[in-house]
Amino acid sequence: MLAKKVLLSILFFSSCLTLLTTLSQLYNDYLNDIENIKKNFISIESSHLASLSANLWDFNELIVHQQLKGIVNLPGISFAQITTPLLQKFESGTQVTHNVESHQYPLIYLGDEIGVLTITANLEQIYNRLWSKAAVIFIGQFIKTLIIASIIIGIVYFFVSRHLNAIANYSNRLTLENLAEPLLLQGNRREKDELDVLVDSINSMRKKLIEDNEKLQAAKIYEQTINETLEQQVKQRTIDLENTVVSLKDTQDALVLAEKMASLGRLVAGLSHEISTPLGICVTSSSSLHHAVSLFTDLIKENRISRSKLTSFIETLNHSINITDKALTRATELTSNFKLIAVHQSHDTPAECDMDKYIREVVSTVSTLFKKNNYEININISFCQPVKTYLGTWSQIITNLLMNSHIHGFEAFHKGIIDIEFYQEQEHFVFRYRDNGRGIREDIINNIFEPFITTRRGEGGSGLGMNILYNLVSTVLKGKVSVRNLEQGCVFEIVIPESEFLSSSSQKLSIHNA
Repeated sequence: MLAKKVLLSILFFSSCLTLLTTLSQLYNDYLNDIENIKKNFISIESSHLASLSANLWDFNELIVHQQLKGIVNLPGISFAQITTPLLQKFESGTQVTHNVESHQYPLIYLGDEIGVLTITANLEQIYNRLWSKAAVIFIGQFIKTLIIASIIIGIVYFFVSRHLNAIANYSNRLTLENLAEPLLLQGNRREKDELDVLVDSINSMRKKLIEDNEKLQAAKIYEQTINETLEQQVKQRTIDLENTVVSLKDTQDALVLAEKMASLGRLVAGLSHEISTPLGICVTSSSSLHHAVSLFTDLIKENRISRSKLTSFIETLNHSINITDKALTRATELTSNFKLIAVHQSHDTPAECDMDKYIREVVSTVSTLFKKNNYEININISFCQPVKTYLGTWSQIITNLLMNSHIHGFEAFHKGIIDIEFYQEQEHFVFRYRDNGRGIREDIINNIFEPFITTRRGEGGSGLGMNILYNLVSTVLKGKVSVRNLEQGCVFEIVIPESEFLSSSSQKLSIHNA
């Protein structure tokens, strides 16, 4: 198949090249022949007209015929004729009507026109000669190309095709039972080429398969170790959850003292629901994990384990562990969030940054959580001077707003537009966040910053996102946050005093005319 493709490619491109060069050569020959005919016409005009006129005046018909015959004998001239005013005609040669080029010359003697000389050149002879030459060139080039292509095909087979066939046959024979047999190419391979690189790659893959097979034999020991490790992890996670419940109860007492939280009954109900969700996920994940372990144990006992089944089992383990970790992390985050609400301040440390660059980095990181959705996020930062502020606080604010749009504002949407602005206005800095989603329900918009205010209770919504945002803005950044619905979507506006943005020398930032 490869040799056939090489042969056809060589024939095609060689034929195209031969055609172009032949056409060019034939065209040049055609131009040369036409030029020679024109030169003959010029020669006839300069050397024959005067003598023809004199002989015609003297009625030397024999000499006139001889001169016409001499003209016809010139290369390319096929017919010559003299016509007199007395309707006398003197002709020589064969008259043709197709593919000809004719010229007429008046015969003048002593100032009077005594006749007209008509000379015809037959171009058919030129065409026939060019066709014959083209046929010879094409046949010669075809034979030469065929010979060269045959030699190239032989070279390709000797150096490439037979080795590729050997590699293909080896790959078809390769099984777990004969992995020890290396792949070797025939012939003297002193210098390495691409085929040797391919052979080395296949042999490396063969060695890797041997190593994987040895690892597969150790799967039973690994499975027993996994079981013991999982049991210890489940016990430790259970203890952590119990400690989390205790910590959440302590946080609940702190929230009641804060004067900005909801009633104790609603807080307890929300907290109970939120803590039961990760616990239920852990129980479900543990049950699924025990089932997977049981199935894998049966496979080992029946000696039906394979690499794919081991890989599937490990993926199941990793998936279950990830689910458990995420659920436990969820509970831990709840604890942290409640503590954040209770103390009304962040322990974040101020750091110097470029707000334009930092906001874009946070948006880029958070947007990966909903990359399957086609959200258009527009960021407009009106200044680029470095400032010193609480980066962790800003990261939490932006994250909460983006997730709020994703979960609530764009629910059941696959497209949406988010606009983020940050600019200076008199003695304040303004951070404005706007989306064109569903907006906020009118019955909860006035209480949106209270804890556990959510429209997705039981579906993963904790109702703490906007409350955390409120506390971060008011206690850490010493600013104000407001929200209002638009005709399409809603807008959050955070106003921070200029004094809260410090320069690298801990001075107040003054960025006017930004």
